[in-house]
Amino acid sequence: MSKTNNLAPTETMRMLENAVHLKHTTVAFHPFRILTHNLRASLTFWLAYAFIAQVIYAIWTREESKANVVVSLYGGFWLLLASRLVEWDRITNHLPALARFIQFPSRFVCIAYPLLIVGLGLSFEHILHHKQKWVQIAAYASLGMLTFAAADCLVITLTSNAWAGYQNNVGRSRNTKFGEETQKTSSRKKKKKAMEDYGVYHPVKLDDRRKQALVDTNAATHAHDLQAFLDMTKKAIPDYLPVYKWDPEPDVPSHLYTYKWKQYYTMENSKITAAYRKSVMNHNRNVKVKTVKHGLKLTWKAKKGKHKQQLPVITYKQSKLTVNGRVLTKYKRNRVGAPTVPEKTRGTNTAYLEFQTPFWIKLAIAVSLLGQFAAVVWGLLWRGGSFKKREEKKA
Repeated sequence: MSKTNNLAPTETMRMLENAVHLKHTTVAFHPFRILTHNLRASLTFWLAYAFIAQVIYAIWTREESKANVVVSLYGGFWLLLASRLVEWDRITNHLPALARFIQFPSRFVCIAYPLLIVGLGLSFEHILHHKQKWVQIAAYASLGMLTFAAADCLVITLTSNAWAGYQNNVGRSRNTKFGEETQKTSSRKKKKKAMEDYGVYHPVKLDDRRKQALVDTNAATHAHDLQAFLDMTKKAIPDYLPVYKWDPEPDVPSHLYTYKWKQYYTMENSKITAAYRKSVMNHNRNVKVKTVKHGLKLTWKAKKGKHKQQLPVITYKQSKLTVNGRVLTKYKRNRVGAPTVPEKTRGTNTAYLEFQTPFWIKLAIAVSLLGQFAAVVWGLLWRGGSFKKREEKKA
Protein backbone atom coordinates (compact mmCIF):
# COMPACT_ATOMS: atom_id res chain seq x y z
CA MET A 1 0.00 0.00 0.00
CA SER A 2 2.77 2.43 0.92
CA LYS A 3 4.53 1.97 -2.43
CA THR A 4 1.62 3.31 -4.46
CA ASN A 5 -0.35 5.44 -1.97
CA ASN A 6 0.40 8.35 0.34
CA LEU A 7 -1.01 6.96 3.56
CA ALA A 8 -1.98 9.02 6.59
CA PRO A 9 0.49 8.39 9.42
CA THR A 10 -0.70 6.92 12.68
CA GLU A 11 -1.26 9.27 15.59
CA THR A 12 1.82 10.54 17.44
CA MET A 13 1.56 9.32 21.02
CA ARG A 14 3.25 10.18 24.33
CA MET A 15 5.11 6.91 24.67
CA LEU A 16 6.08 7.24 28.34
CA GLU A 17 2.42 7.75 29.27
CA ASN A 18 1.52 4.62 27.31
CA ALA A 19 4.18 2.40 28.89
CA VAL A 20 3.46 -0.14 31.63
CA HIS A 21 3.27 1.33 35.13
CA LEU A 22 3.08 -0.37 38.51
CA LYS A 23 -0.24 -0.20 40.32
CA HIS A 24 -1.06 -0.63 44.01
CA THR A 25 -3.93 -2.96 44.93
CA THR A 26 -5.76 -3.88 48.08
CA VAL A 27 -7.12 -7.21 49.29
CA ALA A 28 -9.21 -5.73 52.11
CA PHE A 29 -12.62 -6.23 50.47
CA HIS A 30 -12.00 -8.89 47.84
CA PRO A 31 -8.83 -11.00 48.12
CA PHE A 32 -9.05 -12.33 44.56
CA ARG A 33 -9.06 -8.86 42.98
CA ILE A 34 -5.32 -8.44 43.46
CA LEU A 35 -4.99 -9.35 39.75
CA THR A 36 -7.69 -7.12 38.27
CA HIS A 37 -5.29 -4.29 37.49
CA ASN A 38 -2.96 -6.44 35.41
CA LEU A 39 -3.92 -4.99 32.06
CA ARG A 40 -1.93 -3.91 29.01
CA ALA A 41 -0.70 -0.65 30.52
CA SER A 42 -0.69 -1.53 34.23
CA LEU A 43 0.96 -4.20 36.34
CA THR A 44 0.33 -4.87 40.02
CA PHE A 45 3.25 -5.00 42.42
CA TRP A 46 2.15 -8.57 43.26
CA LEU A 47 2.67 -9.89 39.74
CA ALA A 48 5.75 -7.73 39.17
CA TYR A 49 7.39 -9.35 42.22
CA ALA A 50 6.36 -12.78 40.91
CA PHE A 51 7.99 -12.08 37.53
CA ILE A 52 11.18 -10.78 39.17
CA ALA A 53 11.30 -13.86 41.40
CA GLN A 54 10.75 -16.04 38.34
CA VAL A 55 13.71 -14.52 36.47
CA ILE A 56 15.95 -14.91 39.56
CA TYR A 57 14.82 -18.52 40.07
CA ALA A 58 15.40 -19.34 36.38
CA ILE A 59 18.97 -17.99 36.59
CA TRP A 60 19.56 -19.81 39.89
CA THR A 61 18.47 -23.16 38.41
CA ARG A 62 19.96 -22.52 34.97
CA GLU A 63 21.87 -25.82 34.94
CA GLU A 64 18.65 -27.79 35.38
CA SER A 65 16.47 -26.01 32.79
CA LYS A 66 18.07 -23.95 30.03
CA ALA A 67 14.66 -23.48 28.40
CA ASN A 68 13.43 -21.71 31.55
CA VAL A 69 16.40 -19.33 31.45
CA VAL A 70 15.81 -18.47 27.79
CA VAL A 71 12.06 -17.78 28.01
CA SER A 72 12.37 -15.93 31.34
CA LEU A 73 15.23 -13.63 30.30
CA TYR A 74 13.64 -12.97 26.90
CA GLY A 75 10.26 -12.26 28.51
CA GLY A 76 11.92 -10.02 31.11
CA PHE A 77 13.68 -8.10 28.33
CA TRP A 78 10.38 -7.33 26.56
CA LEU A 79 8.69 -6.42 29.85
CA LEU A 80 11.53 -3.96 30.52
CA LEU A 81 11.00 -2.40 27.06
CA ALA A 82 7.27 -2.13 27.75
CA SER A 83 7.81 -0.35 31.08
CA ARG A 84 8.42 3.23 32.17
CA LEU A 85 11.94 2.30 33.21
CA VAL A 86 12.91 3.11 29.62
CA GLU A 87 13.17 6.86 28.94
CA TRP A 88 10.79 6.70 25.99
CA ASP A 89 10.09 10.46 25.81
CA ARG A 90 13.79 11.25 25.67
CA ILE A 91 14.30 8.62 22.97
CA THR A 92 11.42 9.93 20.84
CA ASN A 93 12.80 13.48 21.10
CA HIS A 94 15.67 12.21 18.95
CA LEU A 95 13.64 9.63 16.99
CA PRO A 96 10.12 11.13 16.65
CA ALA A 97 9.05 8.50 14.10
CA LEU A 98 9.01 5.90 16.90
CA ALA A 99 6.11 7.74 18.56
CA ARG A 100 4.04 7.10 15.42
CA PHE A 101 5.42 3.64 14.61
CA ILE A 102 5.32 1.96 18.06
CA GLN A 103 2.87 4.38 19.73
CA PHE A 104 2.28 2.19 22.82
CA PRO A 105 5.32 0.50 24.41
CA SER A 106 2.80 -1.43 26.53
CA ARG A 107 2.08 -3.50 23.40
CA PHE A 108 5.31 -5.40 24.12
CA VAL A 109 3.58 -7.22 26.99
CA CYS A 110 1.95 -9.38 24.30
CA ILE A 111 5.41 -10.97 24.01
CA ALA A 112 6.53 -10.59 27.63
CA TYR A 113 3.55 -12.03 29.51
CA PRO A 114 3.23 -15.36 27.63
CA LEU A 115 6.97 -16.01 27.94
CA LEU A 116 7.09 -15.18 31.65
CA ILE A 117 3.98 -17.29 32.33
CA VAL A 118 5.60 -20.22 30.50
CA GLY A 119 8.66 -19.64 32.68
CA LEU A 120 6.48 -19.73 35.81
CA GLY A 121 5.01 -23.01 34.60
CA LEU A 122 8.48 -24.50 34.12
CA SER A 123 9.51 -23.32 37.58
CA PHE A 124 6.42 -24.83 39.21
CA GLU A 125 7.06 -28.08 37.36
CA HIS A 126 10.57 -28.13 38.80
CA ILE A 127 9.35 -27.28 42.32
CA LEU A 128 6.67 -30.00 42.26
CA HIS A 129 9.43 -32.59 41.84
CA HIS A 130 11.08 -31.36 45.04
CA LYS A 131 11.85 -34.11 47.55
CA GLN A 132 10.39 -32.30 50.57
CA LYS A 133 6.63 -32.78 50.91
CA TRP A 134 5.86 -29.34 52.39
CA VAL A 135 7.38 -27.64 49.34
CA GLN A 136 5.09 -29.63 47.03
CA ILE A 137 2.01 -28.81 49.16
CA ALA A 138 2.89 -25.08 49.14
CA ALA A 139 3.31 -25.15 45.34
CA TYR A 140 -0.07 -26.87 44.80
CA ALA A 141 -1.77 -24.42 47.16
CA SER A 142 -0.22 -21.43 45.34
CA LEU A 143 -1.34 -22.79 41.96
CA GLY A 144 -4.90 -23.29 43.23
CA MET A 145 -5.14 -19.74 44.61
CA LEU A 146 -3.69 -18.25 41.44
CA THR A 147 -6.18 -20.19 39.31
CA PHE A 148 -9.17 -18.87 41.28
CA ALA A 149 -7.76 -15.33 41.28
CA ALA A 150 -7.10 -15.42 37.53
CA ALA A 151 -10.64 -16.64 36.78
CA ASP A 152 -12.17 -13.92 38.95
CA CYS A 153 -9.91 -11.32 37.35
CA LEU A 154 -10.95 -12.45 33.87
CA VAL A 155 -14.68 -12.10 34.62
CA ILE A 156 -14.28 -8.62 36.15
CA THR A 157 -11.99 -7.39 33.35
CA LEU A 158 -14.22 -8.67 30.54
CA THR A 159 -17.31 -7.15 32.17
CA SER A 160 -15.77 -3.70 32.67
CA ASN A 161 -14.13 -3.66 29.24
CA ALA A 162 -17.35 -4.75 27.53
CA TRP A 163 -19.19 -1.78 29.03
CA ALA A 164 -16.39 0.64 28.14
CA GLY A 165 -16.16 -0.55 24.54
CA TYR A 166 -12.99 -2.63 24.98
CA GLN A 167 -10.80 0.48 25.11
CA ASN A 168 -9.89 2.81 27.95
CA ASN A 169 -11.75 6.13 27.91
CA VAL A 170 -13.65 5.27 24.73
CA GLY A 171 -16.79 6.49 26.49
CA ARG A 172 -15.32 10.00 26.65
CA SER A 173 -13.93 10.01 23.11
CA ARG A 174 -15.45 12.60 20.79
CA ASN A 175 -14.06 10.61 17.87
CA THR A 176 -16.45 7.78 18.73
CA LYS A 177 -20.17 8.27 18.17
CA PHE A 178 -22.77 6.06 19.86
CA GLY A 179 -26.30 5.89 18.50
CA GLU A 180 -28.04 9.23 17.95
CA GLU A 181 -26.90 10.92 21.17
CA THR A 182 -25.57 14.47 20.97
CA GLN A 183 -22.18 15.27 22.45
CA LYS A 184 -22.91 18.19 24.76
CA THR A 185 -20.12 20.29 26.25
CA SER A 186 -19.95 23.66 28.00
CA SER A 187 -18.70 25.38 24.84
CA ARG A 188 -20.66 23.21 22.42
CA LYS A 189 -20.76 25.59 19.46
CA LYS A 190 -17.06 26.38 19.58
CA LYS A 191 -15.99 22.74 19.84
CA LYS A 192 -18.48 21.61 17.21
CA LYS A 193 -17.05 24.18 14.78
CA ALA A 194 -13.50 22.99 15.53
CA MET A 195 -14.60 19.41 14.99
CA GLU A 196 -16.19 20.21 11.62
CA ASP A 197 -13.15 22.19 10.47
CA TYR A 198 -10.32 20.01 11.72
CA GLY A 199 -11.68 16.94 13.48
CA VAL A 200 -9.86 18.03 16.65
CA TYR A 201 -10.23 15.66 19.59
CA HIS A 202 -12.10 17.02 22.62
CA PRO A 203 -13.05 14.64 25.43
CA VAL A 204 -16.78 14.80 26.13
CA LYS A 205 -18.58 14.73 29.43
CA LEU A 206 -19.85 11.29 30.34
CA ASP A 207 -23.36 12.53 31.16
CA ASP A 208 -26.56 10.46 31.51
CA ARG A 209 -27.37 10.72 27.82
CA ARG A 210 -23.91 9.52 26.80
CA LYS A 211 -24.09 6.66 29.32
CA GLN A 212 -27.48 5.56 27.98
CA ALA A 213 -26.09 5.62 24.44
CA LEU A 214 -23.27 3.33 25.60
CA VAL A 215 -25.77 0.96 27.20
CA ASP A 216 -27.92 0.88 24.03
CA THR A 217 -24.89 0.31 21.84
CA ASN A 218 -23.64 -2.58 23.95
CA ALA A 219 -27.15 -4.08 23.90
CA ALA A 220 -26.90 -4.03 20.09
CA THR A 221 -24.00 -6.49 20.28
CA HIS A 222 -26.55 -9.11 21.39
CA ALA A 223 -29.17 -8.18 18.80
CA HIS A 224 -30.28 -10.61 16.09
CA ASP A 225 -29.51 -7.93 13.48
CA LEU A 226 -25.71 -8.02 13.24
CA GLN A 227 -25.62 -4.66 11.46
CA ALA A 228 -27.26 -2.79 14.35
CA PHE A 229 -24.02 -2.32 16.29
CA LEU A 230 -22.15 -1.06 13.22
CA ASP A 231 -24.93 1.44 12.47
CA MET A 232 -24.89 2.77 16.03
CA THR A 233 -21.12 2.96 16.58
CA LYS A 234 -18.85 5.04 14.38
CA LYS A 235 -15.22 5.92 15.00
CA ALA A 236 -13.30 8.41 12.90
CA ILE A 237 -9.55 7.78 12.88
CA PRO A 238 -7.19 8.76 10.04
CA ASP A 239 -4.74 5.84 10.26
CA TYR A 240 -3.76 4.41 6.84
CA LEU A 241 -6.30 6.40 4.87
CA PRO A 242 -4.99 7.51 1.44
CA VAL A 243 -4.19 11.20 1.35
CA TYR A 244 -4.46 13.13 -1.93
CA LYS A 245 -3.85 16.58 -0.47
CA TRP A 246 -1.17 17.65 1.99
CA ASP A 247 -0.62 21.15 3.29
CA PRO A 248 2.86 22.65 2.67
CA GLU A 249 5.49 21.18 4.98
CA PRO A 250 6.85 23.55 7.62
CA ASP A 251 10.32 25.03 7.38
CA VAL A 252 11.58 23.70 10.70
CA PRO A 253 14.70 24.95 12.51
CA SER A 254 16.71 22.13 14.07
CA HIS A 255 15.98 23.07 17.69
CA LEU A 256 12.20 22.94 17.06
CA TYR A 257 12.24 19.88 14.78
CA THR A 258 10.34 17.44 17.03
CA TYR A 259 7.76 19.94 18.30
CA LYS A 260 6.92 21.50 14.90
CA TRP A 261 6.69 18.20 13.05
CA LYS A 262 4.47 16.72 15.74
CA GLN A 263 2.25 19.81 15.50
CA TYR A 264 2.18 19.53 11.70
CA TYR A 265 1.19 15.85 11.68
CA THR A 266 -1.43 16.42 14.38
CA MET A 267 -3.12 19.14 12.33
CA GLU A 268 -2.88 17.13 9.09
CA ASN A 269 -4.41 14.08 10.77
CA SER A 270 -7.18 16.28 12.16
CA LYS A 271 -8.05 17.53 8.66
CA ILE A 272 -7.93 13.98 7.29
CA THR A 273 -10.29 12.85 10.08
CA ALA A 274 -12.67 15.72 9.31
CA ALA A 275 -12.71 14.85 5.59
CA TYR A 276 -13.39 11.18 6.38
CA ARG A 277 -16.15 12.09 8.82
CA LYS A 278 -17.83 14.45 6.36
CA SER A 279 -17.57 12.37 3.18
CA VAL A 280 -18.00 8.82 4.54
CA MET A 281 -19.40 8.70 8.08
CA ASN A 282 -21.93 11.50 7.69
CA HIS A 283 -22.61 10.97 4.00
CA ASN A 284 -25.86 11.66 2.19
CA ARG A 285 -28.20 8.71 2.81
CA ASN A 286 -29.34 9.05 -0.77
CA VAL A 287 -26.48 6.66 -1.65
CA LYS A 288 -27.13 3.06 -0.60
CA VAL A 289 -24.06 0.85 -0.02
CA LYS A 290 -24.18 -2.94 -0.18
CA THR A 291 -21.48 -5.60 0.09
CA VAL A 292 -21.18 -7.85 -2.97
CA LYS A 293 -18.79 -10.67 -3.93
CA HIS A 294 -15.86 -8.58 -5.16
CA GLY A 295 -16.37 -5.34 -3.27
CA LEU A 296 -19.10 -2.76 -2.79
CA LYS A 297 -22.20 -1.88 -4.77
CA LEU A 298 -23.52 1.68 -4.54
CA THR A 299 -26.88 2.83 -5.87
CA TRP A 300 -28.56 6.25 -5.88
CA LYS A 301 -31.10 8.35 -7.77
CA ALA A 302 -30.02 11.58 -9.38
CA LYS A 303 -31.33 14.86 -8.00
CA LYS A 304 -32.62 17.64 -10.22
CA GLY A 305 -30.00 20.06 -11.44
CA LYS A 306 -27.08 17.86 -10.31
CA HIS A 307 -24.99 15.78 -12.66
CA LYS A 308 -22.31 14.65 -10.20
CA GLN A 309 -22.37 12.67 -6.97
CA GLN A 310 -19.78 12.19 -4.23
CA LEU A 311 -19.71 8.55 -3.14
CA PRO A 312 -19.19 7.65 0.55
CA VAL A 313 -16.24 5.33 -0.07
CA ILE A 314 -12.44 5.59 -0.01
CA THR A 315 -10.39 4.88 -3.13
CA TYR A 316 -6.74 3.84 -3.21
CA LYS A 317 -4.50 3.58 -6.27
CA GLN A 318 -5.45 -0.11 -6.54
CA SER A 319 -9.19 0.66 -6.48
CA LYS A 320 -11.29 -0.11 -9.55
CA LEU A 321 -14.38 2.10 -9.80
CA THR A 322 -17.13 1.27 -12.30
CA VAL A 323 -20.03 3.73 -12.68
CA ASN A 324 -23.06 2.85 -14.79
CA GLY A 325 -21.12 0.16 -16.63
CA ARG A 326 -18.06 2.33 -17.40
CA VAL A 327 -14.69 1.92 -15.65
CA LEU A 328 -13.45 5.35 -14.54
CA THR A 329 -9.73 6.04 -14.83
CA LYS A 330 -9.86 9.73 -13.93
CA TYR A 331 -12.21 11.34 -11.44
CA LYS A 332 -12.15 13.97 -8.73
CA ARG A 333 -11.18 12.82 -5.23
CA ASN A 334 -11.27 14.75 -2.00
CA ARG A 335 -8.49 14.78 0.61
CA VAL A 336 -9.03 11.12 1.58
CA GLY A 337 -9.96 9.75 -1.83
CA ALA A 338 -13.77 9.93 -1.72
CA PRO A 339 -14.68 10.09 -5.44
CA THR A 340 -17.05 12.52 -7.15
CA VAL A 341 -18.46 10.83 -10.27
CA PRO A 342 -20.76 11.74 -13.17
CA GLU A 343 -24.30 10.39 -12.98
CA LYS A 344 -27.29 9.74 -15.18
CA THR A 345 -29.86 12.52 -15.05
CA ARG A 346 -32.75 10.05 -14.80
CA GLY A 347 -33.29 6.72 -13.12
CA THR A 348 -31.06 4.73 -10.79
CA ASN A 349 -27.27 5.07 -10.89
CA THR A 350 -25.08 2.09 -10.00
CA ALA A 351 -21.40 1.98 -9.07
CA TYR A 352 -19.08 -0.89 -8.12
CA LEU A 353 -15.89 -0.48 -6.11
CA GLU A 354 -13.29 -3.25 -6.13
CA PHE A 355 -9.78 -3.44 -4.67
CA GLN A 356 -7.37 -5.10 -7.08
CA THR A 357 -4.83 -7.07 -5.10
CA PRO A 358 -1.50 -7.36 -7.00
CA PHE A 359 -0.56 -10.88 -8.13
CA TRP A 360 2.74 -10.81 -6.25
CA ILE A 361 0.86 -10.31 -2.95
CA LYS A 362 -1.18 -13.47 -3.59
CA LEU A 363 2.01 -15.30 -4.55
CA ALA A 364 3.78 -14.15 -1.36
CA ILE A 365 0.86 -15.36 0.80
CA ALA A 366 0.90 -18.74 -0.98
CA VAL A 367 4.67 -19.11 -0.48
CA SER A 368 4.31 -18.16 3.20
CA LEU A 369 1.58 -20.76 3.81
CA LEU A 370 3.51 -23.46 1.96
CA GLY A 371 6.66 -22.56 3.92
CA GLN A 372 4.83 -22.95 7.24
CA PHE A 373 3.42 -26.31 6.14
CA ALA A 374 6.89 -27.48 5.04
CA ALA A 375 8.38 -26.37 8.37
CA VAL A 376 5.80 -28.41 10.32
CA VAL A 377 6.40 -31.51 8.15
CA TRP A 378 10.18 -31.15 8.49
CA GLY A 379 9.87 -30.72 12.28
CA LEU A 380 7.74 -33.87 12.61
CA LEU A 381 10.15 -35.89 10.42
CA TRP A 382 13.18 -34.61 12.34
CA ARG A 383 11.56 -35.37 15.69
CA GLY A 384 10.55 -38.83 14.47
CA GLY A 385 14.10 -39.53 13.30
CA SER A 386 15.57 -38.38 16.63
CA PHE A 387 13.12 -40.57 18.56
CA LYS A 388 14.02 -43.58 16.37
CA LYS A 389 17.76 -43.05 16.98
CA ARG A 390 17.23 -42.86 20.76
CA GLU A 391 15.26 -46.11 20.68
CA GLU A 392 18.03 -47.79 18.65
CA LYS A 393 20.64 -46.66 21.18
CA LYS A 394 18.58 -48.06 24.05
CA ALA A 395 18.22 -51.35 22.22
